[in-house]
Amino acid sequence: MSLVEHLTELRDRLLVCLAAVAILTIVCLFFSGWIIDWIKQTAPPELKFYTTRPTEVFTVYVKTGAIAGLFLAMPVIFYQVWQFVRPGLKRSEVDFTGVFVPAFAICFFGGAALARYVAIPLGVAFLVGFAEGIADPLYTVSDYTSFVLQLMLIFGILFEFPIILYAMGAMGLVTSEMLRDKRKIVIFGIFVVAAGATPTTDVGTQVVLAVPLVCLYEITIWALRIRGH
Repeated sequence: MSLVEHLTELRDRLLVCLAAVAILTIVCLFFSGWIIDWIKQTAPPELKFYTTRPTEVFTVYVKTGAIAGLFLAMPVIFYQVWQFVRPGLKRSEVDFTGVFVPAFAICFFGGAALARYVAIPLGVAFLVGFAEGIADPLYTVSDYTSFVLQLMLIFGILFEFPIILYAMGAMGLVTSEMLRDKRKIVIFGIFVVAAGATPTTDVGTQVVLAVPLVCLYEITIWALRIRGH
């Protein structure tokens, strides 16, 4: 393919991604109220939410629908990226990375679910309890929904780490032996990234992010070894 043809294909695939995000955002706007309630359930039952601006709730509705649409469009985005890079891979690399799209989607949604159902309730409970006797928590609905969605997005993105390693192994950039040799450094780096990536300061939330990543790293080493890389 010529440069113009590559750019044309890239444009078309970007348009497909944007269309998927736009359509799913419109759909999610009808369910924004339910999504906001679902997000608020991560907080302790006694915690009340407030609004400080007349347009705040409307803005939260739109923002929540847009981010939810982006989340749901991730499989389409992963597929379009895969279809764009696949022609440049060797036949063996294509076969080796055939699980690219489903694995990316599973890891992304798995990370986001871990944040929603484990890390966020744990972190928020810690922060609310820490403030007891010092100050009464006064959270706006905008700040809280942004906090939850941000943490879910961080978990989802970081959970793509083993898939990227697997793809690098398919292209011969890393080997299972290399990953085993660097295990201690990588595990240390995972805990450092987990500490920096989580907005909460409690160790529990950081461990909830770091431990699954370490497990996925070990699974990646095993998968590469099974495939002879």
